[in-house]
Amino acid sequence: MAAINRKYYIYLEDMLTLMLRIEEYIGGMEFKEFKMNYMVVDAVVRNFEMIWEISKINLHQNSIDLRKIIRNEKSTGGNT
Repeated sequence: MAAINRKYYIYLEDMLTLMLRIEEYIGGMEFKEFKMNYMVVDAVVRNFEMIWEISKINLHQNSIDLRKIIRNEKSTGGNT
């Protein structure tokens, strides 16, 4: 794996961690229960904001094509 791509895998891992946290926060909640729990709503919104910031700053500004990275990961099984 090229050194520059390694840096972007770290960002992708951070984004995945945030997504998994969102899944953990909402668990098996029904939407009505979710919208009534302001702490969970705030946590989920904040995690989406962080995902957006990571993608905006680190991927868009540096012209990294996520589709290429993901395709490469799938085709090589992560052994690049």
